[in-house]
Amino acid sequence: MTANKQYKALLLDADNTVFDFDRCEESALAETLEARGLPSGGRELACYRETNDRLWRMVETGEMTRGQLKRERFALFFAHLAEKTDDAAVARAASEAAKDDAAGDEYIARLSEKTHLISGMLEVCRALSQKYKLYIITNGITSVQESRFARSEISALFDGVFISEKIGSAKPEKAFFDHVLRETGCSAAECLVIGDSPTSDIAGGKAAGIDTCLFARGKTAAGCEPTYTVNTPEELASLLL
Repeated sequence: MTANKQYKALLLDADNTVFDFDRCEESALAETLEARGLPSGGRELACYRETNDRLWRMVETGEMTRGQLKRERFALFFAHLAEKTDDAAVARAASEAAKDDAAGDEYIARLSEKTHLISGMLEVCRALSQKYKLYIITNGITSVQESRFARSEISALFDGVFISEKIGSAKPEKAFFDHVLRETGCSAAECLVIGDSPTSDIAGGKAAGIDTCLFARGKTAAGCEPTYTVNTPEELASLLL
């Protein structure tokens, strides 16, 4: 499959599109838990992701701010872990950790150091950068995204980074995409949004009149109607090169 039109700029989501956020998250969480004497296995990771995903959905819908998420996430996670575990010692440690205001900041600091990329994405972005302008578009926390991007060798391939926290509006809001178009000097017809989120990337791009490409990685997304769908960086290259 090849794209049915020529684009000038590619707007790529950061997490789980360019960066392997799942791997970065797992590593940062394990270090944060182990520093508090808590286990860091699959159960803890799943519990954290349940809490984190729920809170980020609330951010997307405007029910919670990023500041609230950063302040409250780990207290809610530790409380959730204490309720779910059948290990009394872990429950006690998690309940105690819920009172630790430093946990969230420590996790963010550790996450800011993680620069794992989706396998093959560096090489594909290097090739894409020869034909298109590349931009990162992200709803992530500013300090985390700026630090990770600056540390990564992929940063040299991009022409700019747009972070919703700095812009003042977030994907999927049309205002976010309108800001990106103004700053890049591109029209909606000249851009392609590439991301893994059916809501923030695909629905947001479509609402702004921009073609979209779902980076599905083998997952299904009911009701999602992107212009294109790819599962790997190599499929993305085949589409656009």
